[in-house]
Amino acid sequence: MGMTIIEKILAKASGAAKIAPGDLAVVDVELVVMIDLSFSRGSWREVLKVQDPEKVVVVFDHDVPASNRDSAEMHVRGREFTRRFGIARVHDVGPDQGISHVVVAENAYALPGTVMACSDSHTCSAGALNCAARGLGAPDLLYALTAGKTWFRVGETVRYDLDGAFAPGVSAKDLFLHIAGTYGDHANQNVEFGGSALPGLSIDARRTLTTMGAELSAEFATFEPDKLLIEYVKARTPAPFEPQYRTRTPLTWRGGGSISARCGRCWRCPTASSATPFRSPTRRASRSSRRLSAPAPTARSTISPRRRAC
Repeated sequence: MGMTIIEKILAKASGAAKIAPGDLAVVDVELVVMIDLSFSRGSWREVLKVQDPEKVVVVFDHDVPASNRDSAEMHVRGREFTRRFGIARVHDVGPDQGISHVVVAENAYALPGTVMACSDSHTCSAGALNCAARGLGAPDLLYALTAGKTWFRVGETVRYDLDGAFAPGVSAKDLFLHIAGTYGDHANQNVEFGGSALPGLSIDARRTLTTMGAELSAEFATFEPDKLLIEYVKARTPAPFEPQYRTRTPLTWRGGGSISARCGRCWRCPTASSATPFRSPTRRASRSSRRLSAPAPTARSTISPRRRAC
């Protein structure tokens, strides 16, 4: 029997010709995503090296802007880390900040056929991009960051072939609730989605289903690749990244002296001098809700999942 999507990705990343459920796969990690909580006092350890700075993305998303002193110190540690190792893909407080899973998808950081690691449990969201994405604990994430590798025990896979289309008022969240209510948890299993309904499912709808893989206790949740995914990734292939902490020409202050070079994105930039002769303005930022909800269905979905074990 052939390999499933997850088995193919893990086999490629481990250099093995074939892997099967029960095997231990030691794989190369193509992308390490670090969130602000990765730099908390309880999780962070001093890092002496980074395997590949170009394979690291830092996104502040759980406590932005900082709500207390501990969170502010957490952000400072993150900024010091990115400058020390030359991490270019940084999404600090400002217009580029957002929920890490959305940032990863919309910037095409997670690529089809690769392995991605992050400390958040909903990292499986990137499975919609045909990526083997998994949330790791702090020690495993630091190992992936410094050594470029991690390991997984390969689990069995359950595939859902989706047919038909959504009725008006029915969303991907309703489909997930149907799957969860009908088939229960998928602990120590992988979930794979495919079928004739894929062309009618947007990338956002697919991300809803893979994100909810965490609520099924699934190891991985993935979609098979198709033309829609290829076009999505091509349209979002990032241009050469502009460093987060760029500087400006010093400005003249009416009160005398000059204003030191500051970050071009936000007033909190740590490159700003403490001798800046004016008080930074108060920044108001509303936190968008991370809770995923769907409208109440007004009609029954005609998409029917057909469940089979791979």
